[in-house]
Amino acid sequence: MKFRQAVLFTCVAASSTGVANALAADPPLFAAFKQFCADTQAKPDAVKSAALAASSKSVGSVATNKKAQASATGNSWSMVFQGHHLTVASGTLHAPAADKMPPTDSVTCAVTDSDGDNAGAAAIGAWAGVAASAEVTGIFGTYVYQEKNGAHVPVKTPEAAVKDPEGLWNLTLSQLGKLTAVNLAHVTAASR
Repeated sequence: MKFRQAVLFTCVAASSTGVANALAADPPLFAAFKQFCADTQAKPDAVKSAALAASSKSVGSVATNKKAQASATGNSWSMVFQGHHLTVASGTLHAPAADKMPPTDSVTCAVTDSDGDNAGAAAIGAWAGVAASAEVTGIFGTYVYQEKNGAHVPVKTPEAAVKDPEGLWNLTLSQLGKLTAVNLAHVTAASR
């Protein structure tokens, strides 16, 4: 009898661990942000691979003249992720010098949740690890940081930070009605 109780207890304990892990799962927007943007470092080819693994439904593609002062390329995918309707977008941008900012190159990754996910947005704001440099309301706003030794460090002067080999990261959380969006861009001084 004690053997049966031990087996039953082990089974209950193991299944409880699964339930606890399921309850501790990341909110959909945060999970998507990590999978498509953070884990890929917003690199367009890596974002594309991750998006195609989740959904083959490409929504669109765009490119401007690469010889223009400002040029951009991008792709987007539509999918249902953890029950939420998402659009994942990725691309590159070359911007000319403006004010004190030198010309820059950036890669970007965006996730838009048309079902809304404030809990996911709050988790992303906490993930940023720095205060919003331009806060709209609550967690919605812009977070600018550099990655130094695996930690996110606030940026005081973006024009100086983009010249560092690490460049800078710009994370923007926004909300319009029910739509919740996150955009992650890695910006470095232009190489051309």
